[in-house]
Amino acid sequence: MKKSVLLISMMLAMPSMAKAPVEDLNGGGSSDERIAKLERILKAKQQTDFDMQRRLETLQQEVSELRGLVEQQNYEINQMVERQRTIYEDIAKLQAAPAASQQVNVPAQPASSGAAASATTSPSTGASMNQPSTAPSGSAVDAPLSETAAYEGA
Repeated sequence: MKKSVLLISMMLAMPSMAKAPVEDLNGGGSSDERIAKLERILKAKQQTDFDMQRRLETLQQEVSELRGLVEQQNYEINQMVERQRTIYEDIAKLQAAPAASQQVNVPAQPASSGAAASATTSPSTGASMNQPSTAPSGSAVDAPLSETAAYEGA
């Protein structure tokens, strides 16, 4: 039974298996036709190669331009970072300078001298000297920031 079913299915499948068309290059046409066909194939390949070469050159030029832009932007970024670093160093120096000058210019005052804190007596002459305060009141200069803290705060 199985053999007969197999045989019948093979017989039915035979007509559906048609042969692929084959073109005979040797005797299917005249030599002029074959030469013309080969010339068209060659010309199409050359055109494709030319287009690919042109695209390659264009892409290489774009890559070169982009590399130039990247180098220029890296230089500008480095310049900005260096300038920012010097600005923060200047800020830190300016913040440290008033605090240091305040410590040098203001002598130690007695704890019980309430209202007379700005006027002191010179021990050698006995004359009164008024010393102005060098620190700005309530400014950010009171507590100097380190470069890192200033950078992070920005």
